[in-house]
This record gives sequence, C-alpha cells and structure tokens, in this order.
Amino acid sequence: MILFNIRKIFIAFFCFAFAVLGSSHAKAQNNNDELYFHRLLYKQTSFDYNSIVASDMIYSNNQEFSDIAIKYSGEYGTYHRPQTAKNQTGYIFDAQGCVIPSEKIYMGGGFHFSQNYKNSVRFNSLIDPYRGTPYQLADSTDSNWRIQNYSMWTKLATEIIDKKLSAGVFLSLNVARGAKMIDPRPKSNNNRIEAVPSLTLNLGKNRIGGAFVYERFNELTNFILYNTSETQKIYAFKGLGQYTFDIFSTTERERRYDGHGIGGMISYRYRENNFEIDIQGKYTNYGEEVSDIENNKPRLRGKYFSDKYFAIVDFKLYGDNFLNQIKIIPDINKESGKEIIQIYNSSENVNAWQTDSEAPNRWKGNKKNFKAVYSLKSLSSDKNYSPYGIEVGYQNKSFDEKYEVMDTYINFKNNIISLSPEMNTLLGNHLLASFKLNGEYCIVTDFNANYKEREEDNPTVKEMFFDKETDILSQNYYSLGGAASIGYSFDNGNSLIMNVDYKYLRTENGFYRHYPLISLSYNF
Repeated sequence: MILFNIRKIFIAFFCFAFAVLGSSHAKAQNNNDELYFHRLLYKQTSFDYNSIVASDMIYSNNQEFSDIAIKYSGEYGTYHRPQTAKNQTGYIFDAQGCVIPSEKIYMGGGFHFSQNYKNSVRFNSLIDPYRGTPYQLADSTDSNWRIQNYSMWTKLATEIIDKKLSAGVFLSLNVARGAKMIDPRPKSNNNRIEAVPSLTLNLGKNRIGGAFVYERFNELTNFILYNTSETQKIYAFKGLGQYTFDIFSTTERERRYDGHGIGGMISYRYRENNFEIDIQGKYTNYGEEVSDIENNKPRLRGKYFSDKYFAIVDFKLYGDNFLNQIKIIPDINKESGKEIIQIYNSSENVNAWQTDSEAPNRWKGNKKNFKAVYSLKSLSSDKNYSPYGIEVGYQNKSFDEKYEVMDTYINFKNNIISLSPEMNTLLGNHLLASFKLNGEYCIVTDFNANYKEREEDNPTVKEMFFDKETDILSQNYYSLGGAASIGYSFDNGNSLIMNVDYKYLRTENGFYRHYPLISLSYNF
C-alpha cells in the first residue's frame, strides 16, 4: 500500500511538473527543424548538464528542454557474471527537463521507472549484488527475479549576490523492490537518498564551486520458504566466495543493510574566447552495517567501508566550424570489510547479541578506472548543430580483491579502446535522422586468481561462483553496434524521435552478449 501511494505521488508530481515545464518555454521556441539537434549537442558536450553541483548552473550556458521517453531494453547471452541474469528485459519510462525563469534561477528535475525481468539468476539476494558489500546471503538455486525501480531527482539554483555568488541543491531519491520466484525466495527492498548543497563564486573568466555530499542507504532482504518440508542451504558470503552456511528450514530470515556516506566536491571553470576547461573532484567516505534479525534482536554480522575518489577534467576548443573536446576521468574505490562475531546473552539484564570478536580487513577491494575520451565535432554556422562527429576512447581498469586469511584473490587489469562516428542530418519535410556506430576492443592483462575451498566435498561455490567469475573477468572481447534515430519536428520546434540501438559482444572463448534497446521519445 505504501509503495502504491508513493507511485501515485510520483506520477502526479511529474505530470504537473512537466506540464509546467512544457508550457513555460514552448511559446519561446520557433519553427526550427534543427532545434532537436541543438539540444542534442548541448547534452553531449555540456559539462554542467550531468553535474550535481547545482549552484554552477547559474553561471553556465543552459538550455531549456523537456524529454519524455518509453523504452525497451534487453540483455541476452552467455557473457555475464555469476550474480547477474543470463537473460533480462526491461520496460522503462523516463522524464526529465529544466526551466530557467530568469538569469538568477535554474530549476531541473527528472523521474525514472523501470520494470525488469531477470531470468536464470544464482547467488543473489540483493537488488544490485555488485554495489559493493561482500556480506550477502545467497543460494545456488537457478531462478528468476522481478525488480521495480523508481527514482526522482531535482536540481535547483539561485543567485544570492548579483553576478558573484550562487547557491544550489541537488536531491535524489531511488527506491527499488525485487523478489525471486522459487524457494528460498529472497524479497528485497532498498532506498537511497542523496543531498548535495553547494555554493559557487563567479570571478568573470573563472568560476569556483564547492559542495557537501550526504547519502543514506537502506536495504532489507527477507528469505521466505514456502515449502518448509524441503530445507535450503543458505551461504553467508564474506567476500570472494568465502562463506559460512546455514540450513534454512524456518519460514523466514531477515537481513538488513544500513549505510551512511559523507563527502565533498569542488569544481573549477576557466573560460576565455573559444577555450574552456572544467575540473571537478569528489570524495565520499561510506560505511555500511550488516545485521540479521535473530531472536527478534539485531545481530551484527559485518561492516563495509569504502573511500571513493572521482574526478573529471574537460577541455573544449572551438574553431570556426568545429569543436575539439577531451575528457579525462579517474575513478578510484578503496574497500574493506570487518567481520563481527556476536553471541546471544539471554540474561535478564542484557537480553541481546553482544560482540565476541572482530576481524577487520579480512576482505579488501581496490578498484581503479581511468578513462580518456577525445571527440571532434563539425559545427554549423551558429555553432549549435553538429552534422558529423567522431569519438575515440581509451579506458584502463584494474580490479584487485583479496581475502587474505584464506589466500583467495582476484586481480587483473584491462585496456579498452573504442571508436564511435556519428551523423545528424535533416531529410526535409520536418524529418530528422541520426546514425552512430560503436566499436570496442578489450585486452585483459596481468590476470591472477586463486580460491581456497572451505568445504572440499562441496565445490558448489567454487565451480558455480568463483570459477564463473574468473572465466568472465579474464576474457578479451570485442563489441560492435550502432544506433539509428528517425524523427519528426513539429512547427513549434517539438520533436518525436524513434531510436533503435544494438550492440553485440563476443569474447575470445566464445561467450557472447546481445544488447538491444528501442525507445520512443517526445522532446519539447
């Protein structure tokens, strides 16, 4: 009932918000078939478009827009990690937009809903088993998941000292729920809240911003056993396939995840004539407690910690009829886990679980991702429309996880190169078309892995989880794909766009994956 009411609130709020956004700037648009491509170039190249430092928006080259889209997505094939689906489909509704009532006010927001059907899933009791925590309850039963996701965000900014200082806030809420269809039937619900208040100082050619970051996460997982005559083996993962296990024969088992994160962001921009550089950095310290409900009391099982470092450097150089853009993006996540053993004290004075021992840093993770992208776009005479473009990318990923006491580890590096040409054109009679090709090649280097079994007479986790994980992560692969869009531009500048996107991935050992995506969007 609560989720149903939330859904009604979301729908009512965004129907009203986008009706306001549409009416607020539809009158200002003229009869211009290129307007859709103007917005497309803005979304592709604007640094602030995806930034969560909202106060920066006051001193940015913004465009008003509203987008509503319905989508179908799919993933099919043998190339997938062991806790993800062999096949999955999703039905998606997206809406977003912004309005600029004056030079001193910026308002933006968005809403997302998706219904996902994930088939043939193992070792999973969470909405997203790869979000970080190693402390997961899992079973080896092959089953299907049904997951719903709701999210909404808003970005608001206003100037508080004329031409000098602005304030803003970014707020987001993400809610998801999912359930497995076969015993032991985990049912999970989670929510994440993020708040980022910010200030920006404008110094003419220079712009300096700062923000405080707060996030709150909660996930509750219930294992439900409908057929109590057949017991189920539950693995309590501790990282990299290391586990303890229980025989689950009662009707329900509950696990709770409670996390908090705090951090900060800085942003800097220098702009002069046809040159612009944007720099942004973010640090977040996050901690999460994992507890089971036993004897109607919380029993602490572990703690997950992470330090996240993220930065982006964006260079733009404009010519008479071209735009050069370079992005450099380092992303680092240092993780660790603390195992906690508690014993129940049933005395009248205590009647609670008490900590007997703690084992910090038994599991450690270190993930690094460095990405560099160069793009060259041709520009129309007004520099708002790009008929042709090409993008070249390089990515280096390193993945290092270990569970030292059991001498279990995975570490590797891979290098990914990509190439993406695109074309945007007017076909006449208000018809629009876009075409894009995508190619990618990945080479894995320095791959090492080792697993020490807890139960040598029960190789289930080793063979179906750890070995599967190493098989997938160690693969060199290539992918080929493309996207084609056809649209109609109305007299008032609004447009209706049909897009078909497809990617095919294949590895050196014959694993493969298909990624189709179909969408219908209305832009105004």
